[in-house]
Amino acid sequence: MELFVERKKRVHEKNENGPFAKERKAREEVRAAIPLHSLDHVSTFLKIVREEENVMGELQRLNFTTKFPLYDYKLIQVPRAMLKDVVEGQKLVFRGDMEDSPVLCTEETTYSIKEVETSNSMLLTPTLKTATEVGDTQEKYITNVSINSLCHHYLELEKVPCVTPFRLRELLHQNELHWDWPSEDSQTKTYSIDDLRSHVQMSDGEMSMMLSKMPVVEHLGKMRWLSLELRRKFFTSLIDAFDDDAYPEVQITELTFSALRNFLPENVTDHIIKWFLTSMCTKSDSDAYNVDAGPFVHEIAAHVLQGPFRRIAVRDFEKMLDTALPCGIKMEPSHLLGISVRSEDVRETYISYLSPEDLPEDTRERLRILFSLQKAWTINELCPYLEDVRVYARVVVKGKPLLEYFVVGLNSRPHRVHMADTPSDALWRIAAFAIIMLLSGRDRWWIVFVLYSIYRLTQTEWFDRIRQTIRRDLMGLALLIRVKLDCRRRLKANRPLHEVFLEQVRKHPQKVACVEIETGRRVTFEELNRILNKYANYFDSLGYKKGDVVAIFMENSIDFFALWLGLSKIGVISAFINSNLKLEPLAYSITSANCKCIVTTPKLKPVLDESVTQGVLNIDNKEVFVTDGAIEGAKSLSDEVRAVSDREPVCENVNFQDVLCYVYTSGTTGNPKPAVIKHFRFYWMAMGACKSFHITGDDVIYITMPMYHSAAGIMGIGTVIVSGTTAVIRKKFSASNFWKDCVKFDCTASQYIGEICRYLLAQKPCEEEKQHKVRLMWGNGLRAEIWNEFVSRFGITRIGELYGSTEGNSNIVNIDNHIGSCGFFPIYPYITGLYPIRLLKVDQETGELVRDANGLCIPCCPGELGEMVGVIRNKDVLLKFEGYVNKGDTQKKIYRDVFEHGDQVFASGDILYWDKLGYLYFKDRRGDTFRWKGENVSTTEVEGILQPLMSVVDATVYGVEVGKNEGRAGMAAVVLAEGIDVEKFLLETAKRLIANLAGYAIPVFIRLCKEVDRTGTFKLKKIDLQKQGFDLKLCKGDPVYYWNAAVKGYSLLDAKMQNDIETGVYNRL
Repeated sequence: MELFVERKKRVHEKNENGPFAKERKAREEVRAAIPLHSLDHVSTFLKIVREEENVMGELQRLNFTTKFPLYDYKLIQVPRAMLKDVVEGQKLVFRGDMEDSPVLCTEETTYSIKEVETSNSMLLTPTLKTATEVGDTQEKYITNVSINSLCHHYLELEKVPCVTPFRLRELLHQNELHWDWPSEDSQTKTYSIDDLRSHVQMSDGEMSMMLSKMPVVEHLGKMRWLSLELRRKFFTSLIDAFDDDAYPEVQITELTFSALRNFLPENVTDHIIKWFLTSMCTKSDSDAYNVDAGPFVHEIAAHVLQGPFRRIAVRDFEKMLDTALPCGIKMEPSHLLGISVRSEDVRETYISYLSPEDLPEDTRERLRILFSLQKAWTINELCPYLEDVRVYARVVVKGKPLLEYFVVGLNSRPHRVHMADTPSDALWRIAAFAIIMLLSGRDRWWIVFVLYSIYRLTQTEWFDRIRQTIRRDLMGLALLIRVKLDCRRRLKANRPLHEVFLEQVRKHPQKVACVEIETGRRVTFEELNRILNKYANYFDSLGYKKGDVVAIFMENSIDFFALWLGLSKIGVISAFINSNLKLEPLAYSITSANCKCIVTTPKLKPVLDESVTQGVLNIDNKEVFVTDGAIEGAKSLSDEVRAVSDREPVCENVNFQDVLCYVYTSGTTGNPKPAVIKHFRFYWMAMGACKSFHITGDDVIYITMPMYHSAAGIMGIGTVIVSGTTAVIRKKFSASNFWKDCVKFDCTASQYIGEICRYLLAQKPCEEEKQHKVRLMWGNGLRAEIWNEFVSRFGITRIGELYGSTEGNSNIVNIDNHIGSCGFFPIYPYITGLYPIRLLKVDQETGELVRDANGLCIPCCPGELGEMVGVIRNKDVLLKFEGYVNKGDTQKKIYRDVFEHGDQVFASGDILYWDKLGYLYFKDRRGDTFRWKGENVSTTEVEGILQPLMSVVDATVYGVEVGKNEGRAGMAAVVLAEGIDVEKFLLETAKRLIANLAGYAIPVFIRLCKEVDRTGTFKLKKIDLQKQGFDLKLCKGDPVYYWNAAVKGYSLLDAKMQNDIETGVYNRL
């Protein structure tokens, strides 16, 4: 490699009378190389400097060669260590591509080269003698000395403290060796070891060391990187060979190699085995090789972490790794260094894959990323990520600032490293600085003190948290103000919801309001309003008046929406009945709301009739309608309203604070409870979604979630009323048709629960998932592990994760796309007391609220778990808790004496986590409920179905976590009477559960126990059962059965099926 040195030109003073005239003239005389022909001439010249008798015997006359090339020679300042290497015979080599800055390498070390300009010119005179060499004789003579070169620059060498492997990795990754690689190399761009030396700026020794740490083999004379796929399949085959081998699992022998050769491609077998033995094994005294647990576990753990999930719960990861490792090899924390980061702020502790290769070369940017992923690090954890970069960072260890280079080999220390001061650190420094300034007596010391104080405060963790959250908090404040102002304006006008809808009708009467996918039916806003009027006028003619209740037991449809909005025009209340309910729960839903009439569909009419024939529902005093068709025992509503006028009905005194509808929610009583939804609350929820996610009249909303729920029934269809959107309605969610529908109907927004996202990701890729126009999806339950994958695969611009309960006054929303979060609280301690929503500490074992010595509840701080509550303020309609139809149920959802004696808060029953930046994450349900497939399930309700069975002595139901599934699956611990045939019991139980419960409420697992403790410590026992879950190793030999969707019954759970369920291989739960 040639070294190009650009010679810098100097600009001299041209004025001959200037200060540099004499010096310039002297230099010109030297360059002119005036010959000195006589001794007298020389002697005269020397007298100017010193006396002749003091001149040494030999005079050396300097002559410039006639024409000497200025760039023939390069002067290099050689460090002592390099000089020693050169003396010992090591060769020097320039390395690097032409676009790289040059480096000079010995066999073991790399030196960077920097051109330095000297203050004086340097003459290269190889034959010039020093003063001690010319002798002290009286004889004087002249020696001609030639000046071979004139230099104004020299090259300064500096040892590179840490040679980075980035370029080496980049080249090797271009030549990966794959599982199905052909026997002959077909790639055009390959690199031998000599090629790498020509392209990479490092010495031979450094390159050898780095190659030894990489999964690289020499294949057909070329250096090849073993692909992740190849290594993964190799280790899978290796572990299988371990299991089949008779030798101890921590050793590998020639027999194992023979077994491996049956699995591996012939052309790469020897290469990968050689790499494995070199990097992960040591030779034993016998012919076997001992497997080194450190690098072996490190590699297996990396493969597990690089699986389909971006993040995984630590406990799930440990189970998967334990399954993957052969017997005799266990994981140690040190095995995960350099490949994993942990986050403890999202529901639980998660672990994710991170390699130094994934980080940028810039040190500061690398540190910023590391500390954004994991808030605190030990020195040992941090060092593997800094080995290949030169590190200069400001850190604080034990409150003391350090300015140093991180180097390999730092000892393990018990403390942790943080990137910023704590507030107390900053205050101590400010105080110390103030004292120093006062004692020094400097003028205007207070200005310096103020500036220093501001600087120190900006270095604190507190300031860093504010910097990260200030934009979010200001956006949230602005959103809250807009929502409240809009609601106040509507409250002041006191106009009911149907009049808000009429504003949209007048605004764009011919715009399509709703579309039914299955039937192809379309209605404009004007046509929809006429349908509303027909329903209102018909029921008005039957004598229905303000305050009467009509039960709507229907699937998603335009008529569902039109019926309840039309009834609201005459003040009639609609009860949204869950279309999945059967028998007792269905009967309770209808009777608890005091329904005067039931409207259903031909498909659901048999379900209603079954409740009547079973004697659990009495409809003698209730009218029954079906939406269309002639069915015995019911009138056809479509036929009845056909001849009714479509003019605006004469409304009674219906206003914004009247009851609009009942939306049902499950609770600890075991029965669905009708929550009271007034006109203003419906408007507030729908308008809040529109404002939060910027939903406008130009949007087309795809509705697949059930409209009897508040998600689709209020925040989904409500956008049509509030913003004038178009709703595309499907009766039931279909994963295979989701993106096809979105493309066909030009949908721009849709809703989700966590299960919907997971079902969509499980579908095979299709063209429509890239062709759609959906920019927004909002809902709840999207897990952090699949958030990025979901967004990137389907190209969703905005995810609107939120949290709220149908009846509650505590609602939050994620407005800045923070992954995994369902909302946030401000972190400023001085305003939390003014915030209407809080988290309260809960005893993790008993589930009860923790109270202090004064009997008041203890609010949570950032970094803690707690139950979400909303402060009840009866004078503020937006913070008032309307509760349920049954006032007794309402009182059960209120906590008293919480922050001060006499106050009240709404109890959500949900446990959330509050992180250091104020973000909130849904954790679990509290009490006797759990959430599965987006529905709340009452354990009391399920226990009520099981316990009447004569074969059951005792039963308790609880929710358990299942792999990566959202929520908790139902599990029943059952004690059977003696002599009961288990198979007959399981068949009888399955039939009873199917007949009485919705599909999501049927227990996924049944555990047959010897006894279930129902004494005063029952809750603790139940928590123990919940922790044990369906893990056969923890169930103490009790048989466990799982719900087999293929046979619609229970089958015995074995270890293989348990693993399939946990890993998601079996997903038909």
